[in-house]
Parts: sequence; structure tokens; C-alpha cells
Amino acid sequence: MLAVGLVMAWMVAVVPAAGASVGVRPRSSVTFDGHVQVAATSGTTVYVGGEFTHATDLGGNVVTRGRLAALDARTGALLSWIRRANKAVYAIAVDAAHGTVYVGGDFSTVGSATRHRLAAVDAVSGAVTAWDHQADGRVRTMDVSASRLYAGGQFTGVDGASRDRLAAFSLADGRLDQAWRPAASDACTRSRCRRRATGSMWAAASRP
Repeated sequence: MLAVGLVMAWMVAVVPAAGASVGVRPRSSVTFDGHVQVAATSGTTVYVGGEFTHATDLGGNVVTRGRLAALDARTGALLSWIRRANKAVYAIAVDAAHGTVYVGGDFSTVGSATRHRLAAVDAVSGAVTAWDHQADGRVRTMDVSASRLYAGGQFTGVDGASRDRLAAFSLADGRLDQAWRPAASDACTRSRCRRRATGSMWAAASRP
């Protein structure tokens, strides 16, 4: 059954133009065989992640999608964009300026590349990029600002450096930000980061 997160994201992305007629029959939609945990829209594409391994497209065909997939935001059609994570994906953030989709979760591989809970994938081809960082616990949420990628979750370290459930990375060179080191008193998720973080990830994400 299609998860609520994906339904909401698709509804937002496919709002009819003013004056357009709306049919009485609901549109068919892509479904997945496991939970969709996160969706992120960039332009006309909706990227989704979760715990699924297969999707059923608008034509009723069952196809492989390993916890990551992309849909056309205008039609809801499943796109050919494919990249498999070996365990659940809980976070997606898109850097449209650089054509990069950042993902976080519980995985240890994405495609054939070893990636410990953090990875970056080309927004068009799906190829795993050279960006390579290791979180020692689940990554639950991510966000992109003008110059940084922010990540939050249940980790206490990134690349061997102490990070209390929050971390930031430079979009320019991909490095772990050594100066931005707030602490969260509990696991940082999409809904809890705002109030749990000593320096809120979402407040910080609005800064350059």
C-alpha cells in the first residue's frame, strides 16, 4: 500500500492549474511493497526512499526498486532512475544546483559502493558519487541550505569525529564541517530536530 508520505508529496506536486477541470475519479498511482519513509521534490521529480524493494507502475508492472525511486511530479509515473540501497532509507535532500541527491538511513551499500548510512547520488543518472562519509548510527533527516548539507539522526560520530546526532557538510568541497557542532539531547528526526537541538538544524539550515 502506498505510504502517506508519498501521497502527500505527490498531491503537493500535482496541484491543478487555476481553472483546470478536476475529474471525479481518483488517478491511479505507483505503489510500493514496503513503507515509503521520505519524499523530496526537485523540479518535476519526486525522489522517495524507504523500506520497499519493488514498485508497481501505472501500467500494473512490478519492477525492482531497492529502497530508492523517483517519480514524475506532473504525472505520478515511475521514472527509470534506479539506485539500490541494501537497507532502509529515511532521509533525502536534493542539491539542485549541483544535481545531487543526498540520502541517509541504515544502509551500508548503495549500488555497488560501500556507504555507511550516508551517500550522494547523481540526480539524473543515479550514479553514486565520490562523496563518502560514515555515520555510526541511523541518519533520520537531511536538509540543504545555500552552502551546507545538514544531517540529523541517532549517530554520535561521523568519520570518527564526535557529532551529537547533528552534522553539517560543505556543498562546495564535500567535507565535514569542523566548526558546526551543536548537540541534540535525543535522536534527531524530521519532527523533533527543531526542538531537541541545542543549535536547531532547521534554524541553522536557513543561514549561508
